[in-house]
Amino acid sequence: MSLFTVRSLGRLFMLRRSWPLSLTAGVALVVGALLAVVGRADDIPVQPKYGTKATRLFHAREYLRTNDAPDFWALMPYYIHQFNDRACSVASSMMIVNGMRAQVDLGSEDELITQQRLLNNVAHPRWKEAITEGGEGVTIESLGGYLREALEKFGPKQYEVIAVRITPGDDGLRERVKQMLIENEKSDDDFVVVFFWQAEFTDDPKGETGHVAPVAAYDTEHEQVLIFDPDRDWYEPYWVPLDTLVAGMAKVDPDTHMPRGYIWAKTKGK
Repeated sequence: MSLFTVRSLGRLFMLRRSWPLSLTAGVALVVGALLAVVGRADDIPVQPKYGTKATRLFHAREYLRTNDAPDFWALMPYYIHQFNDRACSVASSMMIVNGMRAQVDLGSEDELITQQRLLNNVAHPRWKEAITEGGEGVTIESLGGYLREALEKFGPKQYEVIAVRITPGDDGLRERVKQMLIENEKSDDDFVVVFFWQAEFTDDPKGETGHVAPVAAYDTEHEQVLIFDPDRDWYEPYWVPLDTLVAGMAKVDPDTHMPRGYIWAKTKGK
């Protein structure tokens, strides 16, 4: 039991003399129940938040110290929390659209792109309905269309958006994903959004669900991928191995029975 809890309970009972007898008895019952719960909680082993595969950016900063990491610096100011449990596609797209405008000198009248602004201006009302409780969710193909529309409205240039649904067991998949990440890491005028099984990255059993997040950097030497996970209630930026990224995308969705993949948005002609 924490020292804070013990002290708090001590202060609580110092006030008991001024209470009616019935209230004192009631508080005693509540405190007894809390102590029992705390005692049981102390016996439950704590699972590491990032499991065995992911590494917090806080513990692995060398790549950013020794490399340009253009995508990281373009996206970092806009790294935001998804506004509900199903809005990871909106938060990820918001980061990408703002990242595409990072090189533009905005004027005093230029607003940043918020999650609500995207929803109000792009594919309305289909996107909104898809991410509500009970909504059908967002597929790779539909998000590719939403992001394409968003860049047409808010992007400073012309873009192409490629939505790729991968094939599990494809012998050349790992190498193609690796080459895509290497190319993407060269500049800040293209970005990658990955669709993956969250538990594959973090080992969290509560993460048994599909998820969407931007790739913020790729460390070619160590084959590590930096993920800007928009699930900010639980996560901060973390690295996963290339093989883990591929495995997370290759995981077949139990509802649609289809694998996941990625979206690559880049300047036309690149």
